[in-house]
Amino acid sequence: MMASSSRARRSILIVTVFLLCMGAALVELFLFRTAPDPREIQATIVQSGEQVTTLVQRVLHPSAHQDIQSRHEVLPLPGTQLRIRYSAALPVPVLYAVADAALAQGYDDANMLLGVLPAGQDRDEVLSLRALPGWQPRGAGAVLYLFQRDDQPVNLRTIAVEDRGNLADRVWSMLAQLRRSEPWQVSSQSVLRGYVMGGMSWAFVLGVGFVAVIIGMMGVRGMEWVQSKKKTINSPGEQAYGLRLKSIVRHFLLVIVLFVGFYQLRFLPDAVASSFLQVHRWETEHAYGGTGDVYLVADALRSQTILTPGIAVAVCGHNHGVEAKILRYLLFPADAFPSEQVWQRAAFVIATLPEWQFDRGEFFCDGLHRPGKILGRFPHGGALVRFSPSH
Repeated sequence: MMASSSRARRSILIVTVFLLCMGAALVELFLFRTAPDPREIQATIVQSGEQVTTLVQRVLHPSAHQDIQSRHEVLPLPGTQLRIRYSAALPVPVLYAVADAALAQGYDDANMLLGVLPAGQDRDEVLSLRALPGWQPRGAGAVLYLFQRDDQPVNLRTIAVEDRGNLADRVWSMLAQLRRSEPWQVSSQSVLRGYVMGGMSWAFVLGVGFVAVIIGMMGVRGMEWVQSKKKTINSPGEQAYGLRLKSIVRHFLLVIVLFVGFYQLRFLPDAVASSFLQVHRWETEHAYGGTGDVYLVADALRSQTILTPGIAVAVCGHNHGVEAKILRYLLFPADAFPSEQVWQRAAFVIATLPEWQFDRGEFFCDGLHRPGKILGRFPHGGALVRFSPSH
């Protein structure tokens, strides 16, 4: 009994010392961070394509006769920030991400940031790469998109990747990545990115830690058993062996529960917050995730016509592949396809992007046009149009 109490006190002491050392290390990292660059532009993590479209429209205010263009820049060198020198008459929405050399300089759409560069002449601004969820000290570079109106192009003078900050900045940036929420995909909430720290999956880090703890625990328990075996080789020794084995099994199960619990404790707040947000949006806007007006338009179409097999509905939007898939369920037995596949034979078109235009009885959307009549407009900029019969 005394030995058990002594071991418990020793374990508590070891855990306390470990936590104090970790706390002291975090305080030291916080104190030795460098001040942020005063030119740094604030950015937000992209949750959906709808978020990007809404910001671009709100900042650039294109008219019916103006197009939005995007410029694509790939910067293969790793670093901590992008420095941009430019001149622009309008603010410049930007979308940027860590480039992935394994994907031929592509990017993970769950690791993107969205910001706005201010208008002005000879501006010198900075975008922080360390703020990206997928940033890592030895990253592959950056991908940058700049949005502009065709009548007000951006004069981009130079753009470069810079390396700024010390070791404390890098470590703190990786630790801060664990604070970022798990993004939920609208097409399938089972497709989750997982928490990443410094380019490594936190589930992998915990798994390696679990294996290391188990190996260490088994080694310590094994040495204790060998020592006890030397002292007692009769039947009491066999009983001691059984007790040691039960103790090892209990500790093994406890470690499993702890490591699984660490990940679940981080995941559950995101799952609960996302669920409340989606329910609130559904109850107030009748919209789910990033689908915008899809459900409202489907309800409006069903209320205005009887849908039968053979009726084709064109879907015009930034994410029309996913939206068409959702609408095939909502509009059954009618069919819904991306606009370029059924434009000429479709009876209706559902526009889920706000850039559509209607001029003198002609409906324009995503480079396509056809005579029609607007049956309804919706809060997120969508529209429902009945095409005029083709001659």
